[in-house]
Amino acid sequence: MNTVLSSGKKGVISLVLLAALIILVHPVAAGEEGAGPPETYSPEACPSPLPLENFTHPRDWYISATGTGNYTTLHEIPEIGAGDTIHLWGVENHTYDGGIAIDAPDVTVTRWEGSPVQPLVTSAGNTTPAFTVTADHATFLDLDISGNRLNYDNSRGAGINAAGDPGAPLRGLTIIDCTFAGNAVEGNTTRGGALYTEYVDDLQVERTAFRGNFVAGGPGGGVYIWRCENATFTDTGFISNRAMAPYGGGAYFNESRNAAFTNVTFFDNYVWGCAGGARFEHCDAATFTDTVFIDNEALSNCGGAEFEDCDALALTDTSFTGNEAWGSAGGARFWKCHNTTLTGTTVTGNTATKWYGGGVDFSFCENVTVAATTFTANSARYGGGIYFAGCENATVTTTSFIDNTAQLGGGAYFRWCDAPVLITSTTFTNNTAREAGGGAGFEECTDVMLADCRLDNPTNLYAETSAGVLNTTRTPGTNIAGGPYLGGNLWLRDPAQNISEWGIDADGDGICDLPLAIDGFGTDYLPLVSAP
Repeated sequence: MNTVLSSGKKGVISLVLLAALIILVHPVAAGEEGAGPPETYSPEACPSPLPLENFTHPRDWYISATGTGNYTTLHEIPEIGAGDTIHLWGVENHTYDGGIAIDAPDVTVTRWEGSPVQPLVTSAGNTTPAFTVTADHATFLDLDISGNRLNYDNSRGAGINAAGDPGAPLRGLTIIDCTFAGNAVEGNTTRGGALYTEYVDDLQVERTAFRGNFVAGGPGGGVYIWRCENATFTDTGFISNRAMAPYGGGAYFNESRNAAFTNVTFFDNYVWGCAGGARFEHCDAATFTDTVFIDNEALSNCGGAEFEDCDALALTDTSFTGNEAWGSAGGARFWKCHNTTLTGTTVTGNTATKWYGGGVDFSFCENVTVAATTFTANSARYGGGIYFAGCENATVTTTSFIDNTAQLGGGAYFRWCDAPVLITSTTFTNNTAREAGGGAGFEECTDVMLADCRLDNPTNLYAETSAGVLNTTRTPGTNIAGGPYLGGNLWLRDPAQNISEWGIDADGDGICDLPLAIDGFGTDYLPLVSAP
């Protein structure tokens, strides 16, 4: 270009620069004439490129496989600054190279609106995650972050690795409408096949699928979340993820309080250790609503999920279905989890092949409440439906045990529970035990209250070195048999304990005139009469 320009040439150049600025601010939208993908003008395409230090932020960056004026790779972006948005145009069978560092706050990486498919981001070389986040409020929208692999010891999160510091955690990592598939971390002491977060508070994951991810030599086939407060997972699926060892085929959550899971599915995940679907450790005050653990498997214990040292858990309208553990706890285990509640939960078709708790295993927990929950067709050696060991202040109410099987305690088995166990308004129907206690079994439980329950099993109760109160006082109110007074329990079917079918009720109050004594346990002084 000449050093001295005529006024006419200066005018032409000014018009060109003005047009470039307009295009930069208002890119052509997909579907408009000249779009496919839309063309934008990146700063480097200007006739007079700006020096790197002159870039202002926030700004938009546009990346597409083709398109005049657009960057074609993420690595061509000169500088990612605070508040920037990176738009990726998704094209079938096209991959954008990852290995991108997000080290400025409030950065968004998103699918370019109108692109036909999710843009695929895969990091080449097996040495860096697709995205490494070290700044607050990073957002990933509608991306396919798949096929990433890390193959070295201590690798973490092949798709996204986000890490803050103990004294300065990151804030606000958001992942929405994304796909993580076929990511893997391999080597010793690895974590989180697709996603790894450490000291990241307010993590938000919505409408995202973690599918077919893998970790070798560590926990969390799909994700590993460590020391992250207030994480939320909504409308998200963990599907067919694998962990070689030791925990969490689908996911592992560790020391992360106040996590919330809503409409989350853990399906067909597998672990060579414990917790096929997910493991939660030191995760106080976690809530689960409309969450499903289905067809997960653990080579050791806890086919669906494992909860360890998690206080104040609340599971509502959650289900454990078809999970399998080769040891104990086919559906789920709660270990030293105090003040836990299960409400409206469904536990169906889970198996603990060798030991305890086909459906659910509660061990050494205080203040547990199971309400309005159904246990159906679960199996184990002890406690086909549910197993309690060393628990204090356990309450089971308005709950159903149906068609569960075990060697002892087909429906439920209570063991070493010295503090009160309260079982009320609960039905035990067609549960079977190969030895004894088809409905329920009690071993070394010294403070049991069983009242207003319906027991209709080939064998109802078995007790050993235990003591129970089997009725309340005679009080007006509709009992579980439909009679006018509350008192004891409805005893059916078991030839040794079916007094409710034949007992005399001379005064017609719906209560048998004779008591029923259960060896090694206690006496129901007010057994209910079966309705005609």
